Amino acid sequence: MKQRHFNQPFSPISPWKSRGISLIELMIATAIGLVITVLAINYLTSNLKTRNVNAAYATMKDNGALSLYFLARYTRGAGIETIPINGSTNVSSGNCEENQPWCTQDLTAASDRLAIRKVFPDDMEACNGEISPKGDELVEIFSVLETNDYKALVCQSYSLSNNDWLGTDAKRVLQTGIDDFQVMYFETGQASPVSAANVTNWGNIHGIEVAFIANSEIPAHLEALNQNLTILNAGTRTFNDRLARHIFQTSIAFNNMLLTETTIE
Repeated sequence: MKQRHFNQPFSPISPWKSRGISLIELMIATAIGLVITVLAINYLTSNLKTRNVNAAYATMKDNGALSLYFLARYTRGAGIETIPINGSTNVSSGNCEENQPWCTQDLTAASDRLAIRKVFPDDMEACNGEISPKGDELVEIFSVLETNDYKALVCQSYSLSNNDWLGTDAKRVLQTGIDDFQVMYFETGQASPVSAANVTNWGNIHGIEVAFIANSEIPAHLEALNQNLTILNAGTRTFNDRLARHIFQTSIAFNNMLLTETTIE
């Protein structure tokens, strides 16, 4: 039986089809690629900005919280030696002049200076990092140090027993990122805290109200932002930069006064 052979007709390839994609298709693909690239860059940039802002605000919160922690840690033991309670004058003022660097100073146009009197029950580390001998009367001074590089909460320690700085007069940095520090005082018989100028008896001070303006140290805003902040009885502080800022405030009770009141009852 003869087999039938079917010959397929020859169909030449169109010259337009042999060229792949057309110029219009190439332009469309390029445009889509550019759009995707721009969207990706915007997404990455937005994520980077968000990350930087979050980092700045986290730093600011840490600066404020740690400043409150350090101040509470070093001031709660004002006047304490051992039980029963010894010592009555907790805040070093009244017995010294404000221009003396180991004395409490109340300022409205600048940061306050707080001096706390202590007697350690044993050889213990003072806030400046030096060891204070047992029984020595000590003053620990807290203030804000401003340099070209940073603003910080700092501490010095002064020995009243030796009438000299404990080891060194250097200011130990406790926490950076602090623009302002203000203090008011809880005095027995007063319904609310008062400024240093309105304290009638420093021996009756049983606690303090403290406030800080903390900053982020690193930029949190794309452009400079004008900020006006006021803490406690101080004047308004004006800032114009890219840093984030927040007010941190708390009350700190002196343990020896609390224990005295408990003993009396």
